Amino acid sequence: MTDEIAAQIASMVAKRLDASKDTANNGDLINASIDFLDLDSLDHLEVIMEVEDAYEVELDEERVMACDTIAEIAALVREATSDVNR
Repeated sequence: MTDEIAAQIASMVAKRLDASKDTANNGDLINASIDFLDLDSLDHLEVIMEVEDAYEVELDEERVMACDTIAEIAALVREATSDVNR
């Protein structure tokens, strides 16, 4: 079962890739390597900004760039939102 945050981020990425919503929800994108997704740097930046806006958090750029999968980015979002809620 995929978590909601990872699924939402996968949907954001799917829009950039013109992939189907089903692909984003079935976990293919969530566990795929960021390099495999072949997002250019502008797309990558725009997805991160969209994530930050959607969850009202600011993610550390170095930590985000070190992420290999959408699932890892989702973990950073969960961490950031739990810090905000403390």
